[in-house]
Amino acid sequence: MYKRQDDDSTTKAKLKWSNVDHMHNNNLQNPPTIINSKGNEAPRPDCGEVPRDMPEPSFLADPGHRKKTLKGKLCRFAGKKVAENKTMTKCDCVRMSTNFAHMSRTLPLAKEEEHVDRAKAAPEHHFDNHLHCGSFCHRKDQSAEELAASTKCYRHKDDDKELYNVLHDLPQRFLTLDALKEVGHGMDTLVNESLNNSISWLAPKNKTHSTTQSLRNRISVAVGINALGIYNCFARLFKECGVDMQDDVAHYLKQMDARRTCRILKSQETDQKKKHQENFHKMLQEHTEAAKKQKCKRDGSVCQPGIGMGECCAPTSTTNQRGKHDPNATCSKCKETGHKRSTNKLCKCYTPPKRKSTTATAEETQAQLERDAREQDVMDSLPFVDGDDEFFDSFEDMDDDEGAAGII
Repeated sequence: MYKRQDDDSTTKAKLKWSNVDHMHNNNLQNPPTIINSKGNEAPRPDCGEVPRDMPEPSFLADPGHRKKTLKGKLCRFAGKKVAENKTMTKCDCVRMSTNFAHMSRTLPLAKEEEHVDRAKAAPEHHFDNHLHCGSFCHRKDQSAEELAASTKCYRHKDDDKELYNVLHDLPQRFLTLDALKEVGHGMDTLVNESLNNSISWLAPKNKTHSTTQSLRNRISVAVGINALGIYNCFARLFKECGVDMQDDVAHYLKQMDARRTCRILKSQETDQKKKHQENFHKMLQEHTEAAKKQKCKRDGSVCQPGIGMGECCAPTSTTNQRGKHDPNATCSKCKETGHKRSTNKLCKCYTPPKRKSTTATAEETQAQLERDAREQDVMDSLPFVDGDDEFFDSFEDMDDDEGAAGII
């Protein structure tokens, strides 16, 4: 049994055997292990709820969603301090996630025993090692002369050793055989995501439509427009309801349908896709230039006055000097040494700032209590009678909210 589920869903985590049941059914002495977020092997979290006598379902994941998950993980690491991110830039994140996406598209054409070897192309291609690359890589087929004349930029395993270790360990849980089998099916969920966006626009998730006819109507309209188009959907709806469509309404629906069709067809044109890729490559080139500058600073090949005449001095420290105490500094207000500004507590002109109190005053508290009392009077005046008042429809059967959210 296969089920399509996103990686950020708790359903996927629960539709497994518990670790005890897994060891019993597979005759194992140790609990199952996973590759954690740090790239290390660790015991699997024990949150499975599938009964022991029921087989575990197999899952398929959307390659695009898996790529975004990997990219988000890399971007969070790149957003750390300079001393912690090992010179990783956004360019590294984009190129690594793109390598993974290209690699995953070659898996349906390969045998299952070749998946792990092909997956090594995701980090290795980034460091100019193309032994594991598939058909998406042209560099592996180039001659020595072509490689020497190439202007492509890659990271170096020796010069960027710390970064290589990071980019080798972080994606490991995405490159296991089980994870690769989930994305190696050659399908995607773009159509599903498009329909989900349409339904979310007509039935927003932050609005309560459960246990009412409104939710069914909104979903039906979204499905009808997605399948038939705006004009055909409403024309059939008017006919089923026995309502004659006026000429002005028909004209308006045709105009909306034409704009929607034009927008969809335009997004599928080759020129539009090329324009989107050009913008993407332009941003990627900017990040590549930033990576080159960081590499030059690291190697010492920076521009300095007289560097070509032998006047090369030791590289200056690039650490942040903000907040360092200067005992020779002179205050601009009291003219005394030892501090620089009058906002320093050492200055005789220092005035403590007036901080706004975060606690409510007695008047504000009393006003809030009075508003609560008036609201309570209104609530207390409602009789405990089960009538047909539609106002309370959204408060009935609250468990249906989760089901409605799952549909959307």
